[in-house]
Amino acid sequence: MLSHANIFYQVDKFDFFVRLGPGDQTLSLLPPWHIYERAVGYYIFSCGCKQVPAPGTAAAILRRVSALRIVS
Repeated sequence: MLSHANIFYQVDKFDFFVRLGPGDQTLSLLPPWHIYERAVGYYIFSCGCKQVPAPGTAAAILRRVSALRIVS
């Protein structure tokens, strides 16, 4: 079982792997109830980014959205 400390650690250290800033857009491929998706979502929102859900195929989304980073 993950504790709050585990989730906080993931959120705190995520910028080591991916640098995001205000206005960046990210594509969300995991379901919102997945714990990794939730932790990454907290980081994304703390950076002032926009998270785009994947309501179809990732290829269709990538064709219509520019400057997108896939982080989860």
